[in-house]
Amino acid sequence: SSSAPSVGHCNTMGTASSMNIMAEALGVTIPGLAGTPAPDSRLLEGAHESGRLAVDLVRQGKSISSVITRASFHNAIVTLAAIGGSTNAVVHLLAIAAEARIDFTLGDIDTISRRTPQLADMKPAGRYMMRELHLAGGVPAVMRELLGAGLLHGGALTITGRTIAEQINSFAAGEPHPVLRTAANPVKQRGGYAILTGSLAPDGAVTKIANEARMHLRASLKPLIVMNAEVAKHFVADRFSSPGPDSTAELSPGDAAMLR
Repeated sequence: SSSAPSVGHCNTMGTASSMNIMAEALGVTIPGLAGTPAPDSRLLEGAHESGRLAVDLVRQGKSISSVITRASFHNAIVTLAAIGGSTNAVVHLLAIAAEARIDFTLGDIDTISRRTPQLADMKPAGRYMMRELHLAGGVPAVMRELLGAGLLHGGALTITGRTIAEQINSFAAGEPHPVLRTAANPVKQRGGYAILTGSLAPDGAVTKIANEARMHLRASLKPLIVMNAEVAKHFVADRFSSPGPDSTAELSPGDAAMLR
């Protein structure tokens, strides 16, 4: 009951939670729903409202690409960095930017994350769950703090026709809770992402560094195993189907593998 208090998607700051929050911060969903617990009746109301909005946009000949700008992507990464979001959200956000023909790169993400404080203390790296963030005011509360700190583009338009600042300020404050800190007293001064470059990732790679004070990184003297996707598939299949001492895919504690 503590690890899975209700139905729904991941109750930590995993991929599903991060993607919901990314969409709301980007301004392309009905606001205030990201991270809402699955049994909450407001999700059903939001589903009906989303359907009505989609039909209205079709009638008006509008699409997401007619609304989102570079400022929208800036807001999305600021919010993700502040909550310690999943690295998968970054990959998808870059794909959306490419589809929308908006110049937004890993370099932009690194710059933004470096100057964005981490405000949310969320599992798996931190202490709290999605329910606590919801009670503390959810995404609007996070973005209100970021807006007040001058870290968001409040004038960026959203799919509802309002600006992101208008949407944020339309929500009441949540309950005070240690899951959400202020910009003046953050979980840590730097946001949850770092971009790495080097021989293993010449085009760059994204890593999550949220709550890194609680993470213990250890250098290994063993060589790093680097595999492409096809090799990795057979490697994993071999490892778990024949993990005996004669297996060619045998791993031992302390080994490190990277998928390229």
